[in-house]
Amino acid sequence: MTSTTSDISDYTNLDKVPGKFDTIPPYPPTVEVYVFPTLNIKGRVNDRVWTIYVALRDKEGEIVPIRPEYLTMSVDRFSKLNLEAIRGTYYGTETGKKILSKPTKTAAKNVGRKNETNPLTQAIKEAYAEWRKKKDTTLKTDFQLPQLVNNLDDYPLGEPETWAEKPVYLQLKYDGIRAVYYFKSFPPKSITDIASYSRNRKDFPEKFTNIRKDILSLYNAHPDLFSADFRFDGEYYIDGESLQNISGATRTSKVTDYDDKMQYIVYDCFRAPEPGSHHQEKYDVPYVDRYAELRRIFQGCRTDHVKCAPTWKVTTNEQIDEHYKKALDDGYEGIIIRKPSGPYEFSINQHRSRAVLRRKPTMTAEFEIVGWKTGKGKYTDLVVFECKTTGGKTFSVDPKWDDEKRKAITEKLGQVEANGQTYFDNHFKGKMATVEYQNLSDAGIPVRAKLVVVRDYE
Repeated sequence: MTSTTSDISDYTNLDKVPGKFDTIPPYPPTVEVYVFPTLNIKGRVNDRVWTIYVALRDKEGEIVPIRPEYLTMSVDRFSKLNLEAIRGTYYGTETGKKILSKPTKTAAKNVGRKNETNPLTQAIKEAYAEWRKKKDTTLKTDFQLPQLVNNLDDYPLGEPETWAEKPVYLQLKYDGIRAVYYFKSFPPKSITDIASYSRNRKDFPEKFTNIRKDILSLYNAHPDLFSADFRFDGEYYIDGESLQNISGATRTSKVTDYDDKMQYIVYDCFRAPEPGSHHQEKYDVPYVDRYAELRRIFQGCRTDHVKCAPTWKVTTNEQIDEHYKKALDDGYEGIIIRKPSGPYEFSINQHRSRAVLRRKPTMTAEFEIVGWKTGKGKYTDLVVFECKTTGGKTFSVDPKWDDEKRKAITEKLGQVEANGQTYFDNHFKGKMATVEYQNLSDAGIPVRAKLVVVRDYE
């Protein structure tokens, strides 16, 4: 049967699949691979360039040319070529050293079906999807990455360097979807001039009319407190609703049953750097002043769908414990602890501020290990385990090991041992693992799961 690859079968059609055949060192200069357009990534210190490529290699690992007829071959015909399709990334500074990642081998998908893809066409599809995802997050350099917090367990309040000062400010931790609101046009004349983006700089659908009306009313009440570079930092939230339903409503442009209930909880605010100042790491105004600004903005305004997160100033660790216990008793996810002098630090390269901590409980339970795979992108050499709930549903779990141990275990898992079984079968399969997680999804699956220990000692 012939593969259905109409979206990628013409590899020269750059309207469908952007890129070109080119050489990439250290591959032989005489053999071209398919390279997607290079993207410029803004860093905290230096800009980097990044691209992704697709190639074919033979059984000896040598790169071989991609022929047009390979793109329309059935899986059966392609398998007789004895070639592997791989995709990998190539990145570094513009003028400095470039790093070639370890490539990922790609398998055929939907074999025997109308939408069957052989390994090569599947590699192109997956590379294209990864390229588009990276493009979405790198081209919006005027969308500042919102501040990320650290866990209290990693930076305890007793650490002199970071948390010697008191008082600190506490806020409730809502289980919502992070969003930054900004003005598309300033001054705003209608709600169409107001929009939001995610923590990864993706546009949210421009709906949630009630939220945008409330933000417009805040502006109209205090126009002198706003400017074109002003940003609200908060979360989409519905009291008593699951994170899945909140997330689903924020991702789709279609009207949902949750749209009218949606609230926007404001934690913080900042002002964006000048366009082109993407290396600026922070908005250097202390939190105590940013909070005072929020209080002035909300003063005298009644907004039903935009709320400033309740905030308390406390002076002792005992008070922190009391607020934390009450937050959990009231059904909240935990608390946020803010250092008064802390600036607003943009999360370039996943940077996490040491001036903001979150405190929330971690649940643990035992689950059976049933499988394994490797991660994606820079985690392609690192194992991800598959565990099973008592209800028979599987989920992925990252082990809480350092990368060196994780890579070493990954290299062993597929090796066949003396009894004819793989290392995974002998040492992991069927064993119980202690898993940490934050909560359960509506389907009963652990959310943000981490494997703590394999219970092979019992």
